[in-house]
Amino acid sequence: MRRFTALVILVLLISGCTGERGESNIRVQDAKAVPSPMVVDAVSFFMTIENTGDGDDVLLSASVQEFPDKKVEFHDVVDGKMQKVERIQVPAGKTTVLKMGGMHLMAFDIKEPGSEMTLVLNFKKSGRVTVKAPVMESGEMEGME
Repeated sequence: MRRFTALVILVLLISGCTGERGESNIRVQDAKAVPSPMVVDAVSFFMTIENTGDGDDVLLSASVQEFPDKKVEFHDVVDGKMQKVERIQVPAGKTTVLKMGGMHLMAFDIKEPGSEMTLVLNFKKSGRVTVKAPVMESGEMEGME
């Protein structure tokens, strides 16, 4: 019986250390939408995602409210090459920065983005988070990386 009790305690301790049990608290700041200079009719999204909670979270999907039928992908730049990624991890107590030359979101087939876009982010724990992203030209992003 002691071995079983010790095993249960060990499992509980280990699972408590993974961040899965805690609550996440997501805050998105400085969101910007930038028409891609390299991909026709594509818009990149950059932002800072802060998780002030004690549980990890994951960005599972995203959409653009003004263009609900358009595809949004997650990308990262590895060894100078852009690659599609399935999810974006947002660890507890950390800030995840989506920026030019690194992790970012891309929406495709956006012919006229307007002056502002509404991005809907879907997190595993925090659920739906909506953020406004002003549309900027890529030249306006200089020095903001």
